[in-house]
Amino acid sequence: MKKLIAVLLLLAFLPVVNAQSNFDIGAVSIEQLQEIAARKNIEVPEAARILVKENERINLIISDTRNLNVVLANYKVSTINEGLLEDSTVDIIATRNAVNQMSTTDNVKETLTELINNKEIEVKPKGFFNKLKIGFAKLFLKFL
Repeated sequence: MKKLIAVLLLLAFLPVVNAQSNFDIGAVSIEQLQEIAARKNIEVPEAARILVKENERINLIISDTRNLNVVLANYKVSTINEGLLEDSTVDIIATRNAVNQMSTTDNVKETLTELINNKEIEVKPKGFFNKLKIGFAKLFLKFL
């Protein structure tokens, strides 16, 4: 259960996960990101689906680097593109350092908690119910 809450908050980061220790989100082309997303067939775990819409629209704003959008279809990453969606359901604002750390860490929960506490990752859901769900997940994560 602990990792499922972390997965929810990391949903937008999953397409950029890479095993390289020198991963840099600013150096990866959109085509490479799309290939990674397609090859890994990224899907929201069953137990976390109560916290995520099956067709979530996520803006990933990486400060001073790039803006990406990730669209889920039936709980799977269907597209990842440059730019922001006007009708996103959640915005995730992160520093370049945070994305790079999340992409290379072996301890997802600890790294995520540290980055959220240091304000290097901010999750900004849109809509009342989305705010409640994300607020609950962030609160729960603090007690893990």
